[in-house]
Amino acid sequence: SELQASIDLAAEINSPWDEARGYLNLASITGLLGDLRQGRVLHERADEISRRYGLATGVRFLRGERAVDLFDAGEWEEALRTADEFLAEVEAGSPHYMEGTCRLVRAYIRVARDQVDGALTDGARAVEVAREAKDPQILQPALGDYARLLLMAGRAREAEATTDELLALAADDPHLVWSLWFVPVSLVLASLGRAAEVPRWADLARPETPWIRAGVAIAEGDLPEAADLLAEIGALSHESYLRLLAAEGLLSAGRRAEGEEQLRRALSFFREVEATAYIRRGETLMGAAATGG
Repeated sequence: SELQASIDLAAEINSPWDEARGYLNLASITGLLGDLRQGRVLHERADEISRRYGLATGVRFLRGERAVDLFDAGEWEEALRTADEFLAEVEAGSPHYMEGTCRLVRAYIRVARDQVDGALTDGARAVEVAREAKDPQILQPALGDYARLLLMAGRAREAEATTDELLALAADDPHLVWSLWFVPVSLVLASLGRAAEVPRWADLARPETPWIRAGVAIAEGDLPEAADLLAEIGALSHESYLRLLAAEGLLSAGRRAEGEEQLRRALSFFREVEATAYIRRGETLMGAAATGG
């Protein structure tokens, strides 16, 4: 690719800043196209170059990216530590573009651990930072994630308003950045009885990515398929939440064997990452299934 060629040229002419930046850009595109594992490898390569040559700006930016990579991979303790340290620096007076990203990582972990107020505070601040940056690459995803957090906190009306704001922005900007918000927005729309809108937005997305296909699967009510797609992408934390939702739907529909399989997989992950709210929800569901309730 042209980007890889530019990275090779930067290495050849001994321009570590351009080489590291090239790997960072390639990582972003790789993740957007649906391969978070390879994106993490490329982030680590950029970080190694940045550290070797003392590129402090690159090192700090990549610490923010690392928080997301760790969360996606299911390494929550390290993700939380990384995000906390990053945000402590921001709050001490050193603002950064990646503040919102780290807040959203922390918000997802907090909501999973019964810390709903803290999660919503982080989500709201992520949107505020994104508005200040005036960059659709961070504003659209921040709105999508915040809408989903609001929905998870039982604030459906605010989740809907936030989603509608995002969709109004996206109507004028059909770019690859959609991959970053299509799954949470599809979840919100489906939960609000607006699933029929999702395929129309998917048709506008260019190019179609596994993220877009996962959103369409959510809208179609095929949550196990959406979870499988997220597993392939490497978004393990979001995959497991979808499996919990899938289990609830399957068990309520009397499809016990399928529901229990989704539940088993979700609980296995959530116990590992100490997602107390989801463990409780899953164990309640398991108890109801065992008694035929």
